[in-house]
Amino acid sequence: MDALVCINPKASIQSGFSLLEVLLAFVIMGLVVAGILQLTGNSLRNVVLADEYSYAVQIAESKMAEVGNSISVEQGEHSGILHEKFKWQISIADAQLPLPEDMPPLSATPYLISVDVTWPIKTDKHHFHLSSLRFGATQ
Repeated sequence: MDALVCINPKASIQSGFSLLEVLLAFVIMGLVVAGILQLTGNSLRNVVLADEYSYAVQIAESKMAEVGNSISVEQGEHSGILHEKFKWQISIADAQLPLPEDMPPLSATPYLISVDVTWPIKTDKHHFHLSSLRFGATQ
């Protein structure tokens, strides 16, 4: 027995996605990928900046440790450049400490030691400052 098949030309059977749906999916996917790439780029820049700050801190601490050893504790300034990028400067100045009047004079002179490290990143200039108080020979 033959099966009767009724074909209705107005009935539409949809299979697959329309062009508009595919384009919309690509746009959404593109926005998501662009966002992920931007986050990755920002995090890589932050890692580089953190690494350079860490290196600047090491330079400042190293130069601070040199004061009293290879650099005498007396008024003046010392500076230099490391790796053609990191500029450092040590400033040694008399520290004006508020001492009570009835206190006997100090046997050593207090000095304020300031270490500044600067380095450029593109158009910006970054800076790290470290300061301490040291005692030197009386004048």
